[in-house]
Amino acid sequence: MSGSTTGARLAPLKPDLGPEKRAFAEDLRRLFLTLDVSVRRYAVRRHLDPSTVTRYLSGERVPPWDFVAGVVGDAAEELAHPLTAEAEAALRELHRAALKASRRNTEVQQLQDRLADADEEIRRIKTRQRALEDSLRDRHRRLSDIQRRCLHAEEVVEKQRLIRSAELERWKGEYERLDTERDDLCEQVLFLEEALTVARAELIAAEEECCRLENELENVQEDLARVAAPSLMEALEATDRTATVAELVDLVGGLETRTQHAIASELVTSVSRTRAITEVCALLSGLYGAGLHHHAEAALPALVMMRPVDDVAGLVASMVETRLHDPLVTVLQASVRLHTPQDIALLAGMLRSAGLCGQAASLLGAAAVTREIPEVVAAVGCLAEPGGEPLVEAGLAAAARYRPVRDVVQLLDLLRHAGHGHLAPAMARALATRRRAPDIAEFIGTALRSGWEALVRAALDHSEQRELAHVVELVHALLRTGHPDIADGVLLRAVGGRPPAEVAALIADLHASASTHLCARALGAALRGLCATGVRELITELHRAGADVDAVLKSTTRVCTPGDAATVFATLEACGLGDIAETVFQCVIATRATSHAGLFLQGLRIYGAPALTIAALQRRARDSSVLALAQLVRALDAPSLGPQLGVALETCATARSSTDLTILLKHLREEASASPRTHHVIGLLLQEVVLHRGVAEQVDLHLALDAAGLPEQALRIQGLAARSERAADFTRLLRERGREHEQRPLSRSFWRTKRP
Repeated sequence: MSGSTTGARLAPLKPDLGPEKRAFAEDLRRLFLTLDVSVRRYAVRRHLDPSTVTRYLSGERVPPWDFVAGVVGDAAEELAHPLTAEAEAALRELHRAALKASRRNTEVQQLQDRLADADEEIRRIKTRQRALEDSLRDRHRRLSDIQRRCLHAEEVVEKQRLIRSAELERWKGEYERLDTERDDLCEQVLFLEEALTVARAELIAAEEECCRLENELENVQEDLARVAAPSLMEALEATDRTATVAELVDLVGGLETRTQHAIASELVTSVSRTRAITEVCALLSGLYGAGLHHHAEAALPALVMMRPVDDVAGLVASMVETRLHDPLVTVLQASVRLHTPQDIALLAGMLRSAGLCGQAASLLGAAAVTREIPEVVAAVGCLAEPGGEPLVEAGLAAAARYRPVRDVVQLLDLLRHAGHGHLAPAMARALATRRRAPDIAEFIGTALRSGWEALVRAALDHSEQRELAHVVELVHALLRTGHPDIADGVLLRAVGGRPPAEVAALIADLHASASTHLCARALGAALRGLCATGVRELITELHRAGADVDAVLKSTTRVCTPGDAATVFATLEACGLGDIAETVFQCVIATRATSHAGLFLQGLRIYGAPALTIAALQRRARDSSVLALAQLVRALDAPSLGPQLGVALETCATARSSTDLTILLKHLREEASASPRTHHVIGLLLQEVVLHRGVAEQVDLHLALDAAGLPEQALRIQGLAARSERAADFTRLLRERGREHEQRPLSRSFWRTKRP
């Protein structure tokens, strides 16, 4: 090979080699020659001394297997067909046999093999360590993400719980009201059924008596009619044409006394259709004066139906002049019922021209309430002339006040299509000022679906000016119909536009009706919108209204957002109402979730509330109960509240007893499963204890924690103390305290006989 010309010639084998060494050396030499490289170059490549490589190849020394494995690997790179596994195994057997020929080399090789195995184990452990570190980093990252998602889910769950609790409270109150109403109605039904049974029995008896009297009366009237009929009919015909009004009244009275009611009513009807309006009015006045009004009322519908509209208008004017109120009402009712929409509009216009605007408005209003919707629109169209708009608005206002809401909406829609949309605001105003809150809420919902935002705004503007009880009812009605944003706006405008006394009454009513969310919203808006004097006046008025201010604040704090709670607290504290503000603080810390309480405290920090000053936190840490203290430090465990948490924990560590600290740590440990960050708070507290307390107090706390079933915390404080400057003192004192109650067999007390 070319290697032999470049210095690859090998030294000859030693002549005194044993058979094992010679066989191994020959195979190794043949394998080395395949590399086509000199001994010196290969020694440089492997960082070995050339003489060492020469001794290996001449058989003077048995090389370690690492060298042999290197030659095998280099040969595999050079050869097209590397050594097979069988050939390599055979070479390894020869290597071991050569080693056995020299006891010292065998021991060295075994140590080298063990060292190689140990090195391989180290590399494997390091690889596993890197994999575990990567897995740990991945788990930390996933844990952080899960914690963030858990906090978000907790906020969502809290918000949904508040919404559902408000709905539950509202439906619970509605159920109780309906249950009470049902019981009352059941009692009324029983009473009315008994009364109905009695009335039916009396009715049967009365009907039998009535039938008997009718039969007798019919027999008597038939006898009288056979005698007087020819002469009476002739007299009536003559009287209808020639008799004066006074004579007609006397005649009707005579017929009444002779039980000729039908003939008397027919006479009045005939006269009303044929005589002049002035005589008809005089006849009606005479009949009412004589107590014969039922004959007049029977004749008026026929008069309205048979006489022209201008005659009816003249009759109404004459009745107004003579102050005949009852027949006037009858005439107007008959006109509404019997006239066409055009005639109603014509009659109303005539009455307005005659200066009878009140009667015209009553006529048109009654028609707008009782006639069909298209007929009302037709009547409005006939009056759509200059000067007739006030009359039309008055009539439509009556429809808005008394017709069902669906009819009002249909009427508005038809008016818009007929080109009378300018009349819609007047109807909305009339509906908002006179209708009940549920009707207004129904109208608002329908108007929004129809795109009538301007009408909704007009209805709300007028409805909100009514009494507080109506405003509260309107808010509830809007919530029931699914318009919480509009309800919130109504409530906020009611709070912002009324004096503190009325706002206090509103809040007291909402609290008394268990409308906790609305009460919280109203109270928060009132406190934000009032000056310091107004806030103090509001609280005073709440006391005067009989409301328990502490109960109001607690109930509202339990449902409001952290930001609103912080606003209420900061406002009350800034207005010099610290005692009342403290109620809000304690309620948030004690009853709300830790995340909620933490957001509340962050809000106080933004407001710069004195409650988060160092002095205030030190006072709370010293004087609060252990449970309240645990809740406070958990809430302070937020990134932006680190200094405040440090002040509270330092005060706990320095001012509270070992018993209090043990109970505090027990409370925190119980919450650790729900809030993983509680472990962080526990660690900080124990660090403060080790930093600020004496060794004896640290040992006392360690023993107390161990006795209270908190071994993890006890070991933790022991570990912190072991890393401190006073570690030796802590260890010594802990050992002494542990042996104080230990019985020693060599002590006298151990062998002393116990007396009974």
